[in-house]
Amino acid sequence: MRSLIVILFFYLISSSAFAQEKYLIYFKDKGDFGKETLSKTTVKENLAKQILSEKSIERRRKSMGYDFITFQDLPISKNYVDQLKVNNAKIVHKLKWFNAVSAIINSSDLSTVKNLKFVDKIEKVKKLKSITPITDAEQSSNLNKINATDVYDYGQSLTQYQLSDIPQVHDLGFTGEGITIGILDSGFEWKKLTSLKDRNVIAEHDFIYNDNVTANDSKDTTENNF
Repeated sequence: MRSLIVILFFYLISSSAFAQEKYLIYFKDKGDFGKETLSKTTVKENLAKQILSEKSIERRRKSMGYDFITFQDLPISKNYVDQLKVNNAKIVHKLKWFNAVSAIINSSDLSTVKNLKFVDKIEKVKKLKSITPITDAEQSSNLNKINATDVYDYGQSLTQYQLSDIPQVHDLGFTGEGITIGILDSGFEWKKLTSLKDRNVIAEHDFIYNDNVTANDSKDTTENNF
């Protein structure tokens, strides 16, 4: 009888763990920050210095003028986040431009979170999986598309660069010199590459595990470093 109770208890715990899913939780507003917050020059300037770097402010002023800071830039309400935590939501990321957070929630708590007065909507985070891997023949074909007149030899990175129209940008004369560039990838072993190890890398962040290790670690698959 005792063994049966232990097994049932373990089953209940396991079922609860598997019922956890990741969701995007959108808020109705920014809490204490209203759109009128940005109507006062002094308040706007002080707020900008709190949430943006001097370089960002300078760059934005050039292209956006007086409205260099927007409502989307305002921070997410700490009070809203705290209330989600009280209702057992495990916060993963805070997305101020979407006015949302991603969080892991038990199915038993989902209804309660949905009914919080400041919650606008909840969406389940979608999971994508590639089922059509690129063959060697397709990769070879892509490499052969390199135009002989191109200034740069993109090698095996050509397909990735074409997704962002990088060759076209290079053709227009833009090289990124003097510009801070952000790169999103599934893994980056740049410290081991002769061409990159001496570059001025300002910062790194792993958005999956929330640490600063962008190279493969023990928790990753071997395909993450391409």
